Amino acid sequence: MLERKSTVYFYKPPTIQQVEKKGRKAKHIDHYVGPGTIVRMVGGRSVVISKLNATTGKNVEFQRDVGMVLPVKVHREATIPLPSEKAHKKKASSHKKGMEPLMGEILILKDDPKSTDWYVAEVLRVLDDRMVVSYYTTKQAPLDDFSSASRSFRTSNLKEARFRKTWVLNFGKGVATQSPPKNTARIIKDLWTGKVSRLFWDEQLLVRNVHISSKGKLDDVTISILSKLRIPHHLGA
Repeated sequence: MLERKSTVYFYKPPTIQQVEKKGRKAKHIDHYVGPGTIVRMVGGRSVVISKLNATTGKNVEFQRDVGMVLPVKVHREATIPLPSEKAHKKKASSHKKGMEPLMGEILILKDDPKSTDWYVAEVLRVLDDRMVVSYYTTKQAPLDDFSSASRSFRTSNLKEARFRKTWVLNFGKGVATQSPPKNTARIIKDLWTGKVSRLFWDEQLLVRNVHISSKGKLDDVTISILSKLRIPHHLGA
């Protein structure tokens, strides 16, 4: 149970600077940091955590939803808090009923069970009732007649597409862009994210363990699977 003075780990994705310093992809770096101490409760769903900054020697406070906080004991005993290097070496495959998503995994999914197109998305959090994903978009238009086009044409179209992480700039318009905010403090906050209810995972998830290059190109195994689908990718940003 979470309460004041509890020692916990909490969700905090790595910054671009941390990724560059470690020389690894963000999905391969632990998204939970700590330990920290809960200093106060906010309402019934949030807590404020104090954590020592090793660089400045001062305590910094972070506010998190309780679903983004793990007691130290649970964090240490968790068998799959993040996908391992080995997990990311798995080949892409079609989603099968009951397959649990992993934090950091790249997926192909529909943003709604009735959607007529699909997105590339990265799993940010996996909670009891839902998962939170970060969407990627492409400027490459899908074939107009995708559902009736031959697999070779679909394959060619998908090979030309480049999918990149996307942000939504809330200047009253909610403009989607593939260019990260200039203010580094908003790089995580302004990500274009969405929630997928656990009730619909098996209806919305299409392809698992997707590999995507630094240039946004999908791997050949993923493209082969996608070329068999009857729905195209979403055109955005």
